[in-house]
Amino acid sequence: MKILLVLAMMAAGTAVWAQTPYDLSDGRDLQALCEANTKDSNLNALAHTFCMGYIRGVAEQAGLIKSAKACVPRGVSDEDMKKVVSRFLQQHPKYMQEKATTVISAAVQAAFHCR
Repeated sequence: MKILLVLAMMAAGTAVWAQTPYDLSDGRDLQALCEANTKDSNLNALAHTFCMGYIRGVAEQAGLIKSAKACVPRGVSDEDMKKVVSRFLQQHPKYMQEKATTVISAAVQAAFHCR
């Protein structure tokens, strides 16, 4: 029964997400997603949640959580990671044209140097 509920929730989230204008092709899209501010608060919440999950997923897939490239300390939340990426884009506007995955990788590496 729980599996059925989870699948229904995922399907509903996918349907709502399909209505958003974000395709995450570059830093601009990533910034727009993470800073979503539409009239629909549910859509904003979904965009922010997706942003945090996307950043976490890219960071983990790229091996940035614990590697020679970056050492994200224990306890850093997804919201913290979102702030790191947003701040990085503000400080490095040249990354706006880079792929979203490149932006995340550069931001995480810049913020969490290994010692």
